[in-house]
Amino acid sequence: MGRGVFAVTIMLSGSLMGVQQAQAHGGDPSLIHACVHSLSGVIQIIAPSGTCRRGWTPTDWSITGPQGPTGATGPAGPTGAIGATGATGPAGPAGPDGPQGIPGPNTTILTGGTLDNAALTAGGTITMSPGNGLGIDTPLPAGELTNLRVQADQQPGVGGSYTFTVLVNGAPTGITCTISGAAEDSCEDTINSVTIVAGDRLWLQAVASAGATTTEVSWSLTHTAP
Repeated sequence: MGRGVFAVTIMLSGSLMGVQQAQAHGGDPSLIHACVHSLSGVIQIIAPSGTCRRGWTPTDWSITGPQGPTGATGPAGPTGAIGATGATGPAGPAGPDGPQGIPGPNTTILTGGTLDNAALTAGGTITMSPGNGLGIDTPLPAGELTNLRVQADQQPGVGGSYTFTVLVNGAPTGITCTISGAAEDSCEDTINSVTIVAGDRLWLQAVASAGATTTEVSWSLTHTAP
């Protein structure tokens, strides 16, 4: 076996040295250049600019093989540790001033009462203007009257009553309330209202039924200007 290989090697070397160059490669350095012996099939790698001798067939193949298929997606890695909290950023600039709001209602609490000027007696009628005046002509600005509340210092008694009505320019309005019997000493009307114009006059009329207990009275009324 060893002697045979040696003889082939010598003969191959002699043929390479004694035979003239026959076929040239293109010299493309991006390819692998080789010569294949037409009888033995032996492949000999040569330089890009080399040539194959007679009896050898030139062949080339790409240095870089074709791109293989995309591999399978690997498993997800573990979640990383939570990073440290960053520093607080600087405060932003102040925003512009908002628009002027709508003005609220101009509300005044009107009050009045007898306060020993003239008590409300059985079967009697009195009229009270704001400020504890009795029958004083008091002009008011335009607005709305609401929330009548009346407090007496006595109960009318069994079968007795005190009835209170707001008067505007001497005429009764729908704002009214009544204290009745031996257990009540106050009343209110927070439902009804009346609109007045500038210069209107206001009174609160109090009427005691026959046999009602004599009493002092205090009252309040809300005036809301537009």
